[in-house]
Amino acid sequence: MDVEGYREYLETEGDGHHVVIEERNGTVESIHRAHVAVVNPAGDLLYSSGDPEFYTYSRSCIKPFQMIPIMAGGAAELYGYTDEEIAMIAGSHSGEPEHLEHVRSIIRRSGITEDMLRCGPHPPFHRPSAKALKGEFEPIHNNCSAKHASVLGLCKMKGWPMDTYLEPTHPIQKEILKVFKNLTGDGDIALGSDGCAIPNYAMSIRTMAHLFAILGNSNEKPYADHISRIRESMLKNPYLVSGTERFDNLAMNALPGILITKGGASGVQAASLRTDRGWIGIALKVEDGLYTAVPPLLIHILKEMGYQVSGKIEELYRRTPIKNTRDDVVGSFVPMGKMKKNPTFIPK
Repeated sequence: MDVEGYREYLETEGDGHHVVIEERNGTVESIHRAHVAVVNPAGDLLYSSGDPEFYTYSRSCIKPFQMIPIMAGGAAELYGYTDEEIAMIAGSHSGEPEHLEHVRSIIRRSGITEDMLRCGPHPPFHRPSAKALKGEFEPIHNNCSAKHASVLGLCKMKGWPMDTYLEPTHPIQKEILKVFKNLTGDGDIALGSDGCAIPNYAMSIRTMAHLFAILGNSNEKPYADHISRIRESMLKNPYLVSGTERFDNLAMNALPGILITKGGASGVQAASLRTDRGWIGIALKVEDGLYTAVPPLLIHILKEMGYQVSGKIEELYRRTPIKNTRDDVVGSFVPMGKMKKNPTFIPK
């Protein structure tokens, strides 16, 4: 089937379906199905496609909320973390020189050392930075190193064990889980291990979207002042949330002051979006876990909601190109579909 033929087929299915088509020369090669939830700060489902209750790991999308115990516990104030450092802790950095300067500042302020980080090494996402290291990667180059440093800082402040902070039974992990339950009331949250070895949290994408709606508008919610500072730090510092040429950075710069977005491995993405009715939360999961399908899909959803995303980000992601080993463009990722409205909250 060709791409337009599949688009016509999808239209016959009605609203409430999203896919990203992988095509070569106009012929469908692969179909990546997605689940989307759009929620207000009260937790009401406004729009959806696929299964908004789809249950999956939140991966790095959840970092802004893993930071709340660092703020609420007093470590951010005690150590004087700057807004730039808060954005780093809430983000997934690219291992660029400026990123490493901020991570090392967090480490110094917290009175810990680099060798205490237990996140394991990987090459920086920023290719020139990775190439310059000539294969010598340390845990500080891990995209999660700022988060790990801040967790160690809180452990030091509280007198908690510092060599077991990765354990699900550690006090810091219990505090993080408490945050999710206090904010959303959702007790159906499971634990697994993330790529950086710290516990990660499985939940419905509706709950994930609810958390990001609260990130936008934390009024009358627990931890309101802390969430507000995390939100403003991320809005002001999109480069520190991700890095050069990365989707989160480009998307937030394309809609400054309007969009906060945070990606995660295995095809998850979450966002806070300022609308004329206030902030809402968006979460999506590409079911087969292919992250390459995520950026064009989020741009498609933003446009579906009336937001014009243009410039470099549209050029890069509107139809993400597929290239061969000669760098020839031989295909693309094409998002399509439409959300359905919840008529209880969205008038026709």
